[in-house]
Order: sequence, then structure tokens, then C-alpha cells
Amino acid sequence: VEVQYIWVWEQLKSIRQDLTVQHVRSELTVKVYEYHARHCLQYGDFGEFNQCQSVLRVLHEEGLGTAEGKYEFAAYSILYALATSQDIATVSELLQRLPVDARAHPWVLHAMATREASAQGNWVRFFRLHAQTPNCGRYLLDLPAERLRMRALRAAVKAWTPDVPVSSFALALGFDTPPPAFDATPAPPPEGAAALASSINGGAGGAVADAAAVEVALRECAFFLKDHGAVLKLQAPAPPAHTEARSGGEGGVLLENREGGKAVAKSELLVDCKASRGHIVDQSIAEAAEADRRETERLASVHNIAKFF
Repeated sequence: VEVQYIWVWEQLKSIRQDLTVQHVRSELTVKVYEYHARHCLQYGDFGEFNQCQSVLRVLHEEGLGTAEGKYEFAAYSILYALATSQDIATVSELLQRLPVDARAHPWVLHAMATREASAQGNWVRFFRLHAQTPNCGRYLLDLPAERLRMRALRAAVKAWTPDVPVSSFALALGFDTPPPAFDATPAPPPEGAAALASSINGGAGGAVADAAAVEVALRECAFFLKDHGAVLKLQAPAPPAHTEARSGGEGGVLLENREGGKAVAKSELLVDCKASRGHIVDQSIAEAAEADRRETERLASVHNIAKFF
């Protein structure tokens, strides 16, 4: 994938250079820069994306390009400022440069609402917006989403007590898909798998949730919580020896006790908020362990090579 991106990047860079040398400023120029900018977003090359959007801003101000393209990249500029943690003065300047019609466009309104939710620390609303980001804007929100998710986790284990279902964390931290409309008023922290199922179906009144989608959301959330130091435990009483995991092992969160082939009880995975407060870490525990393993292998390899000298 990386080799493919580099090849496409080189071709587009060459086309851009030819357009610049030949002083071509036309609809073709706008299309090339827009395509390259979207391509950079998909592969996380934010530096090259910023170069493209800087040129596009000038081209759009000259009247080139479509109205949709102008609105799309106006929204990207706001989300880019959020992703790179630019100050409020920079964001205000961006908004002042936007024409009146662009400020009223749904894509730009969505970007402004997302920035506002992030600034307020309203992580419930932010993740509703994050999952509903139009076009390629979601690539820009991945970085602030991780930062806000860690802030939300630290705040949640302090505010929620004593034990909270993993499904509540999955809903509050944005592991559910798809969420309600971005302009909906966020509700208080929900509880239980039923609330998560409702969110996955798009809010109250939706169809019956896909059990597989709920299971995936719970698995991802449980892994994230454990990977950042949260203390997880099964709801008492502990299941008997013949309990089997519905989701297939440690990664699951709901267990079923069976007697004579019939489900008679369920145990739900909980977060012990009180025990978790002093153990939350920003760095991924799994990534840190993998880095230590690789360093150990490297040192062992160097040591073995040194024996021959």
C-alpha cells in the first residue's frame, strides 16, 4: 500500500509541477489539487494535504472550481485546524475568510460543530459528529478523536462509579456505528447493551440491532479499555464452570450460563472505575510491549553478531 501511495504521489506531484511551470490556472488545476488532497488524507499525509489546500484556497478565491469543492475544502480547513491543535485565532481567521453561503452549508456547519464539541470537551457529541463526518473529513478527525477519547476515559472513571458496563463506555467513547444526527442534543451517559444497540441502529425507534455489530463494538471497546490500563471484571456472581463465551473467548464481553442447553443467566463485563483511576495510561500497553520485544530482539541480534569479532 505504501509503495502504491508513493507512486501515485510522485505522478500527481509531477503534474502539479508542470501546471505551475506552465502557469496553468484552470478547472483542470483545481481538479488535480483536489484529487491529490483527498488522496493525501486517505493515507495520512497531512503535510502534503496542507500544501494542496493552501493552493486550493487561492484558486477558489479566484472563482475557479465548483461550489461543492469550495464547501468541501472549507470544511477540511476547519477540521485540519482542529487536528493540528491550532489556536482559536487561526480558526476565527479561517471562518472570517469564508463567504456567507459557505458558512451556512451543512458540511461547514458540521465542521464548526465538531470543533465546538472538541473545545468544550463534549466527547459524546464529538463522537456522534465524528462518525457522521462527510467526504474525507473523518481522516482528519482520527488524531483529535484519540486525544479526546483518552480525556473522556480519564474523566469517566472519575465520574462514573462504582462499576459501569463496557457497553456504556462503548457508546460514550464512539465505538458504536452509525450514531444519531450530528445536531441532536446529546443524552446523559447511557447504560447497558440495549442503549448501545439503539445507537447502532441510529437512535430510538430503529430496527432491532445487528448482534454482530454490537459484539464488534463491545470487543473493540473492551480491548481499548484494557490496553490503556482500565480494570475489567465480570459482574458477580461468577459464572460456573460450564459457562461458555457467546463471543468466543476473552475478547467477548457477554457470557452465557447454560443448563441443559438453555441459557439461564448472563454475566456482563464491567469497568471497575475506582480501581481504574490510578492505572489509566496514554500509551497503548500492547504497542509498548511490542516495542520492548523488538528492542530485545535487536539487542540479541547485535550481541550474536559481536561474537564473531
